[in-house]
Amino acid sequence: MTSFAKNLLNLCKRVYFKTVTYRLETLPAGVQSICTEFGLSPRTVKCSLCSFGGQHIVYIVRIQSAEFLCLKVARKESIHLEREAKYLSLLQGSPHFPRLVIDGSKKGFVVEEQVSGIPYSSHTKSLFRKNLKKVAQGLAQALTDLTSRHPAIVHRDIKMKHLLFDFINGRVVLIDFGSAEFEGSRLPNGRRSFYRKLGRRTHVFQPFEQLTEQHSQDRRIDVFAAASLLYSMIFDEFPYDNSVKGFEQSWEYYQSRERRIESRLSILPPKVARAFINALKADPNERSRDLWELANAIRETDF
Repeated sequence: MTSFAKNLLNLCKRVYFKTVTYRLETLPAGVQSICTEFGLSPRTVKCSLCSFGGQHIVYIVRIQSAEFLCLKVARKESIHLEREAKYLSLLQGSPHFPRLVIDGSKKGFVVEEQVSGIPYSSHTKSLFRKNLKKVAQGLAQALTDLTSRHPAIVHRDIKMKHLLFDFINGRVVLIDFGSAEFEGSRLPNGRRSFYRKLGRRTHVFQPFEQLTEQHSQDRRIDVFAAASLLYSMIFDEFPYDNSVKGFEQSWEYYQSRERRIESRLSILPPKVARAFINALKADPNERSRDLWELANAIRETDF
């Protein structure tokens, strides 16, 4: 492994995988039984706690010091894990999504590929900025892979920690499909309130129609979120910064921010600015249906 690759892996561990290692036999009985179920023993596995989710716990499993797997274990009955397995199973074969290794969602766990990528965060923003063209192209292809399914899939929760970039292989990977939906579907009232609570800290990536759930699920929700991520890599701010004091989820707010965005984008080449404006339109009927116009404009520009 090159020194460059080693440095990236060390950075990855430092800013994301803040793990505490556990001996397998000291883990909860449910986790032990899962490991045993797919042929792992205390002598062949090292398991580390990666993070706590709202409904599940994430473990990183290393087999024979070679293969890493992501093991998500539900704390309670989890719709999130069931959806994760459901949509990942439909997306196998694309390099832009994790590989589903075992679908144990009915038993409360999912095992998937642990992507050797670094998440987009305040710590890694400069790395993503330097690779902006590759990230934009990878995001555009990932969204194309989502919409090429029948029916098309809408991720619905594209945000900083769900965007990984494998700097060694140069690929973008989208993770966490627990909020995904088929395009054209409508959420029941109960699910609407659930997702509004779930996304309280991710509203900066959500268009108005998603916050209010006024429309059926549409691919332009993901276009808006992906364009917001690319915008933040360039300007170090979010286009619709609704974390500001006094923010209200109002149509008037989105319209006023749209005018500010156009002014902010005036410093970029006209082709890139126009593509950003089209991808970040507050009105979904005016918004781009894919990310290719923006990705190609960024590819042809020297920043």
